[in-house]
Amino acid sequence: MLIDLIFVFIIIIISILMVIGLIFTMKKFINKAFKDEKLRKLINSTVKSTIIPIVILIGLIIAINYWISRFPTLLPYWVNVEYLILTTEILIIALIGRLVATIVGNLFKVYTEKIVKQRPEVEKFTKLLHKTIIYFIYAVATLFALYIILSSSIIPIISVEFAFSLLLFFASLTILFLVIYALNMFLVRFTHSLIIKEPRLITLYTFLRRLILIIATIIGLLAIILTAFPATGGVVLSLLMAAGFASIVVGLAAQSSLSNLISGTLIAIAQPFKIGEAVLFRNDFCFVEDIRLMFTVLRTWDNRRLVVPNSVFQSEVIVNYTMGDPTMLIPIEVQVSYESDLDKAMKIMLDIAKKHPDCLPIGNLPRVMVMGFAESGVNLRLISRAKDQPTAFNMARDLLYQIKKEFDANGIEIPYPRRFLISDKDLREKIGRIVDSLEIIANNIKNLQNNIKNKASES
Repeated sequence: MLIDLIFVFIIIIISILMVIGLIFTMKKFINKAFKDEKLRKLINSTVKSTIIPIVILIGLIIAINYWISRFPTLLPYWVNVEYLILTTEILIIALIGRLVATIVGNLFKVYTEKIVKQRPEVEKFTKLLHKTIIYFIYAVATLFALYIILSSSIIPIISVEFAFSLLLFFASLTILFLVIYALNMFLVRFTHSLIIKEPRLITLYTFLRRLILIIATIIGLLAIILTAFPATGGVVLSLLMAAGFASIVVGLAAQSSLSNLISGTLIAIAQPFKIGEAVLFRNDFCFVEDIRLMFTVLRTWDNRRLVVPNSVFQSEVIVNYTMGDPTMLIPIEVQVSYESDLDKAMKIMLDIAKKHPDCLPIGNLPRVMVMGFAESGVNLRLISRAKDQPTAFNMARDLLYQIKKEFDANGIEIPYPRRFLISDKDLREKIGRIVDSLEIIANNIKNLQNNIKNKASES
C-alpha cells in the first residue's frame, strides 16, 4: 500500500509540474502574440486560472482511477471515476468557455476602441455586438455541457431530439434578441422622422414603440417554445383557455400594477404632459425625462430622478410650464425709500429689463408699476417675459443683481425698517435735567484734573 500511495503522489506531482510547464510555455507565447501590456496580463491570468484546475483534475482522476483499481472496496461508493470524469468534463467546458469569452471580449474591445473614437455614433452598436458575442460563446459552452450530461451513461438516456430541441431553443433566443434589437432600431429611426414633423407626439410614439417591442417579444417567445418543444402546445393552449379566470385572479392580485399600466396608456393618449416638458410636481421643478408603461421618470432641477407610478398622476395636480405657451412672466418686487427719486428708479428698472438678452418684449411688457405705499418705502413691480421657466428663473436672479448695482450707483435707497421714539414733555424735561447734571459733573472732573496738573508742575 505504501508503494501505491507513493505512486499516487508521484502522479499528482507530475500534474503540478505539467501545470508549471504549460503556464511558462503559454506565457511566452502570449507575450509574443500580444503587444498590449494590459491585455497580455489579463490573458495570462485567465489562462492560469483555466489551466491549473484542468490539469490538476486530470491528475486526480488518474490517481483515483489507479487507487480504485488497486483497492476497489477501500473508497466510498460515490467516489466513482465516471462521476469524476463527468464533473471534470463539465468544469473543463466551463473554464474553456470563460477563457474564450474573456480573450474574445477583450480583443473585441481593443480593436473597436479606435473605431468608436473615430465614429462615436457606433458605440452602442459595438457594445451590443460585444454582449451578443459573449452570450453566444456561453450558450455554445452550455449546449456542449448539456450534450455531455445527456449522453453520459450515468444519467438515463434521453432522445437526441430533446438535445436538438435545446439547441434550437437557445439558437432561436439569440436570433429573437437580434431581431428585437433590429426592430427597435427601425422603430427609433421611423418615429424620429415622425417626431421631427410632429414634436408634440413624441410621448405617444415612444409609448407605442415600447408596446410593439413587448408584443413582438411575447409572440417570439411563444413561437420559439412551440417550435422547439411541440409537446408544450397543449400546455400553452390550456393556459390560453384559462386566461379569463387567470386575468381575474391576476387583476385582483395586481391592481396597482394594472392601474399603473392603464394610467400610462391614458397619459400617452391624453398627454397632460409630454417627454421633455417642464412641470412642477409636489413643489419640485422637474423635466419629464421618460414615460414608461408602469412609471414616469422626472428629472429635478438638481439632477435627481423621481420615479413616479403612473397611477399617481390620475389624482395629482401637475403644473405644466410648457403646455400651450411655454413663455413665462417674471414679476420682480422692489421697494425704494420715500426720499428716493421714484421716476428715476422706475426708469432704471425698465432699462435693465429691456437690455437683458433673454427678455421677450410683447405688448406693453416689460413695464414697471407702483404697487402701494409700505411702512418704509414705495413698492414697485417690474414685469418682464422669458421664453420658458428655467430661463425665467435665471433671468430673475440677473435682474435683481443689476437693479441693486444701478440703484447704488444712482443714489436710490432700498429701505430697511426704521423706528422713531416720541416721548412726552415731562420725560423730555427729566432727560434734559439729567443731561445738565452730567455736563456739570464732567466740568467738575475736568477742573479737578487741571488743578492736579498745576500743583504737580509747581512742585
